[in-house]
Amino acid sequence: MCIITAEYGTAGIVTPMGDVYSYGILLMETFTRKKPTYDLFVGELTMKKWVSESFSQAVLSIVDANLLTGEEEDFAGKESCLSMIMEVALNCTEDSPDERIKMRDVVGRLTKIRQRFRGLYIAPAALVEFKKEYLLISSIMETQRALRVSFFIEYNAQDLL
Repeated sequence: MCIITAEYGTAGIVTPMGDVYSYGILLMETFTRKKPTYDLFVGELTMKKWVSESFSQAVLSIVDANLLTGEEEDFAGKESCLSMIMEVALNCTEDSPDERIKMRDVVGRLTKIRQRFRGLYIAPAALVEFKKEYLLISSIMETQRALRVSFFIEYNAQDLL
């Protein structure tokens, strides 16, 4: 299904870069309107692989059809915007944690995309879903930080005893 990062699946390691991977999957889910458990993704075909392979041909083949139709004003601009967002998602889901984009860079790139395409209208339902996913991942990251701090305090307290 490709929801779990390789480092977590093989070694049980939870890292902030795993959060970046999850965020990339959430971006893909939001703009393709498909989940990693979708019937299309069986065997070796994962959501990430499908997006990566299809993305090189045309972003329109992977994004939710409700986001774009060919009869819209500034169609090319909207296509470019979605293409840039999906590129960020792919950067987040690199196989190696060392090759993944840092979260501050994700925020920077998404902010630049928003500023560049501020005047474009993209279906509000997709943007509301994106905001929900963003809030969810922020909550997950805060919880993981709290767990790491708790573990650190407990571990260091044992050394003091």
